[in-house]
Amino acid sequence: LYGMALTGANLAQIKLTGADLTHSSLDGADLSEADLFATNFTNCDLKTANLSGADMRGACLRDADLTGACMAGADLREGNLMALSEDKKELELLIRKFGTVDLCQVNLRGAKLSGRLLVNANILQTDLTDASLCGVDLTGADLSGSNLNGADISGAVLTGANLARVSLMGANLAGATLTNVDLSSANLAGCDLSFVDLSTVALENAVYLRAPENLSPSIQEILNAHYAWVDSGGARGERADLTEADLAHVDLAEANLSGATLNMAKLTGANLAGCQFLMADLGNADLDNCNLRGADLSGTNMAKADLSGSNLCDAVLEPADINDSHGQPTGRKWPTNLTDANLSGADLTGAKLDGCRIDGANFEGARLDRTVLAAKSAAAGGGGS
Repeated sequence: LYGMALTGANLAQIKLTGADLTHSSLDGADLSEADLFATNFTNCDLKTANLSGADMRGACLRDADLTGACMAGADLREGNLMALSEDKKELELLIRKFGTVDLCQVNLRGAKLSGRLLVNANILQTDLTDASLCGVDLTGADLSGSNLNGADISGAVLTGANLARVSLMGANLAGATLTNVDLSSANLAGCDLSFVDLSTVALENAVYLRAPENLSPSIQEILNAHYAWVDSGGARGERADLTEADLAHVDLAEANLSGATLNMAKLTGANLAGCQFLMADLGNADLDNCNLRGADLSGTNMAKADLSGSNLCDAVLEPADINDSHGQPTGRKWPTNLTDANLSGADLTGAKLDGCRIDGANFEGARLDRTVLAAKSAAAGGGGS
């Protein structure tokens, strides 16, 4: 079955024990309750496939694309395959051992995994962004280097699991069991760890968030004055000038920093989800590995900013309306400026960049699924640097 084209096929309850489906197209296929024991799905396209309730014990999913696939109730435990003896004619069965499920470098973005076990599974360098792993048993699993941004892992059992170097920005780990888990060098920015016992967790070099109240008094004063300035329409407070300020790993989710000057500011690993940066200046700012999910960056200057590895899912980077002195729209717009910005490895899924300046911007390795990208040339004007 190597290289089969089965897009959208109805394969519910089919028996494919031990089949080799390498390089096959199964996007949108219905494989619910199928017998996929020890099936080889290497390099398969399984986007939006329905694998709910399927028997996938011992299956190989290396380099498969499971974006949006439903795996609720799928059985991914290790398996044994019975085979006829090669040296005897009679029906003697031999047991061939298959190891634990292999999900290395698989795209499981938005996938739903629940109800069965992923005990001791190999899930290295896998994209599990926004995946549902609520209550899943991941005891002894190796998830090192994987992307779990925004994933729901609440109530999951991760005893003895390896989560070294994972990214858990905005993930929900509430109530999860993390006994003897390795979270060294993990990014925990914006991660919900409520009701989690971290007493036996290895957290060397892990990235945490700083609360705003732990910033220097001078920066706190500048931020508070800016919030007053925004809330009063400029009648009170003062617009923030945070040029070269150190705001690395700070939690400023939902903050309104519209109009603020953050030129050359250090914001590495900060949680800026849902923030408003309307007409702000982030030129040359260090924003690598930031959580900017759902942020409003309309008309923002980010020329030469470092946004590598950042989460910009559903962010708005469209032109901002220019108003007159009475707050009325003039009909003119000011584009967001990403000229010479570094967005390598950034996640721009669902982001809106219509009319954005991107001259010289680096998008190498960036995820652009559902991204609205209609560039504005520098010659068109607007968007200072």
